[in-house]
Amino acid sequence: MSTTSASVLHLSRRATALAALVLALVGTAVFTAAASADFTLNSGRITFTAGSTTGNPPSGSWVALPSDDGGGAYFTNPSSTWTGTPDSFYTLIRPGASPAGLILGASQPAGGIIGSTTDTFGGAPWTLITQSAPTLTFAGTSTGTGTRVLTGGDLSGLRVSYGGNTYNVGTGFAAGAHRIAPLTGEITGSTTGNNTIRLNWTTDLTEPGFDTFRAQFQLVGTYHH
Repeated sequence: MSTTSASVLHLSRRATALAALVLALVGTAVFTAAASADFTLNSGRITFTAGSTTGNPPSGSWVALPSDDGGGAYFTNPSSTWTGTPDSFYTLIRPGASPAGLILGASQPAGGIIGSTTDTFGGAPWTLITQSAPTLTFAGTSTGTGTRVLTGGDLSGLRVSYGGNTYNVGTGFAAGAHRIAPLTGEITGSTTGNNTIRLNWTTDLTEPGFDTFRAQFQLVGTYHH
């Protein structure tokens, strides 16, 4: 065998070995990506579970307004139906009869998200509206039955409509302006069957009259596709 033929054979074997290594790495990468897949909810709606009058914090859906000073002060709501201590701290969200819920993938400039039986605030009704399209992304698959954590989401267009004014309570998954505690949450159960979604966040209020407080939310509900 000539020196040239030996060299060609050696290079051919190296190329074959390299190709096998590349295929193995690609296969591993595909498997890893599939194992860590996420799914995004950008359509359908979430109807909320009523907040409980007991517990500290209560189960279900609610909002509280702790002070910016971090010293334990809070904005009390005399019309709260929560019975724990400190008195009037949690304003309970109750959906009532056939509320629209939070629609994903579309803005909701009108009321109906939280429902008419929600605790009034200081005796005056309030509601949530959205000025942009909310989305939520969770780890795993949409048909899973266990609990999967929130890995992304955009509720930046969320506002409270109260007393003829709107107040920014928007949030997202990452840090951002006025996000004291960005959006966290989870889904348990399949999006095509029984499921529960929990969302938590805290937004700094900057509007006059409430600018020394924060809006701390817990929303618990059921997703309907």
